[in-house]
Amino acid sequence: MENKSGNSKKTGRTGKFLAMLFIIALAIAAVFAMESSPTLPTGNLVGNQTVSVDENMLFVYEISRYPTQVEISNATGKNISLGFSLEPWNLNFGIVPTGGNLGKRFVSLQNVAERPAKIQLNAYGNISPMIVFSDNNFLLSREGIKPVEIVLATQKDTQLGNYSGEIDVIVKKPKYDFVQRLL
Repeated sequence: MENKSGNSKKTGRTGKFLAMLFIIALAIAAVFAMESSPTLPTGNLVGNQTVSVDENMLFVYEISRYPTQVEISNATGKNISLGFSLEPWNLNFGIVPTGGNLGKRFVSLQNVAERPAKIQLNAYGNISPMIVFSDNNFLLSREGIKPVEIVLATQKDTQLGNYSGEIDVIVKKPKYDFVQRLL
């Protein structure tokens, strides 16, 4: 009997050791995954919509980059022709008067992947301080659809002129089911 209880203690310790080893390996993988994030623009902004894919050991990143621009004008005493684009990928805000006015664009994001995905939106360029997203850094369930409003907000002291930049939609998808908790 002593032999059986000694073996069960060893089996219990071995199981605990393996579980602890698995948790440590998962923590190391999570740190590695956080350090290896997608390549973001540093100086060159896109002129046309582009899509790139980057990945690390645990995640796949799909980065859709959209050029964006606006002309900030003083609308006082002027006739301005307003126009709009129905193309959902076109993030051109057109002409927006200065002085606390808004321009809005809407995008509808859909997850067609097998697993939930984390969505992050970023704005770059000299237009970026004026860009506000109605929602950001959110999980999108499998086959989920999420409308996001992109607002360009001028301030009372926004300088007149042309502003441009890029809006990126980063989709972070886990490669494995057990990684979903790290999104």
